[in-house]
Amino acid sequence: MDITKPNLKSIIFQKVIIPTSLQSVIALALGWLILYFLGYTPFGRFSVFTSWISPVFVILAVRRVKINIYSKKIYFGQGFSVAFFTAGIVAISSAAVMGIWFSINPEILSVTVNDLVSVFEKQKEFVVKDMSAEHYELILKNLKLTSAFNLVVDHLLKNFLWQMIVGLLAAAYFRT
Repeated sequence: MDITKPNLKSIIFQKVIIPTSLQSVIALALGWLILYFLGYTPFGRFSVFTSWISPVFVILAVRRVKINIYSKKIYFGQGFSVAFFTAGIVAISSAAVMGIWFSINPEILSVTVNDLVSVFEKQKEFVVKDMSAEHYELILKNLKLTSAFNLVVDHLLKNFLWQMIVGLLAAAYFRT
């Protein structure tokens, strides 16, 4: 085995997964900055506007591998593995960017928590009807105690799962 000759997996990582993941994280950070400078909370209820960015790049990664690497022949497992690694790198990197943002600008954490609390308080009658007033008060108390770590982990898990669902669909769509 020749060590100097790169194998196909390393080529896919170097030419597709890493660049696409970096592009996705940069686009996501720019989306957060745009929301922040427009006066919205980028991690609160308006984060839905940036939630579509990462899955688009997962689809692009699978498409790029199909067209550029495998010469228009890709199997489901190959597409899913590309989607898995791209989603993992993007989720971890965007969570790191989010954590850095919270450490640089701690006031954004309190603004985000206040935004989430205000959204939850608007749903009081539905929560009390479905559960009870005690559950509502307990959830509200815990929501007010939310830390930056909780928000980052929540973003990491939701982002990864959302990208994996889209990646599964992309792998099925782009298979031959």
